[in-house]
Amino acid sequence: MRALGAAMILAACGGAGWSAARDLDRQVRLLRDMGRAADRLRTEICLRRQPLPEAFRMLAVTYPAYFSGAEEAEKLFPELSFTELWRAAVRGIGLAEEAERALLGLVEDLAAGEPPEDAFDRCREELRRELALSEERRAKNARLYMAAGAALGSLVVIVLL
Repeated sequence: MRALGAAMILAACGGAGWSAARDLDRQVRLLRDMGRAADRLRTEICLRRQPLPEAFRMLAVTYPAYFSGAEEAEKLFPELSFTELWRAAVRGIGLAEEAERALLGLVEDLAAGEPPEDAFDRCREELRRELALSEERRAKNARLYMAAGAALGSLVVIVLL
């Protein structure tokens, strides 16, 4: 019975460390996807001259994991502006605060009449900076989190046995 308890404690602590490491991977993946989404939005708006709502619908098709809920919200609540839909979609993604601020600032800049190229360049640069920081954090801490989880589990097992 003790061996089973020890194994469960080790598995739980190791799993917690693994989960923390996966969160770092998830953040990097989200930032890469949002960088591609911002580039796609830029193409639609700057090159194809699509209006914001149409370009946003295209994002919902291209990146359904992140933006499909906004398309449904647009159908249910047609009185919501594009900015409100974008804000809700971006906040629901789970990005780090700085990356979220960059994406929210993009639409605010566009709505304020800033040249689209400038707004997209600023957003993309901020996303690149956040991606570099997240990749660095992942490289430094992913193995540490997994090892710390296993070490904590081992320590708890030793103390309890």
